Amino acid sequence: MSEQVQQTPKTALSTKEAIAYLAEKFPLCFTLQGEAKPLKIGLFDDVAAALAEDDKISKTVIRQALRAYTLAWRYLHACKEGAVRVGIHGEEAG
Repeated sequence: MSEQVQQTPKTALSTKEAIAYLAEKFPLCFTLQGEAKPLKIGLFDDVAAALAEDDKISKTVIRQALRAYTLAWRYLHACKEGAVRVGIHGEEAG
């Protein structure tokens, strides 16, 4: 018998939905169209802390969404030498 993993509201979002949710919550950091911005190193910790009390998304889903977002061609194209990285509120972060 295989065990079934029960999804909770925090884990029910698909990766695409999670990226859209992050773009909604942090529009100066994440974008769904156009040119992406390079993200601050360690951004996961900031996002996880900011959404710790959020019932809609879990740390696991945040991690999956960040992985997919940063592996997309739009994001990789934006990561050029000298490009400024941004934090969750769009602030420059190196």
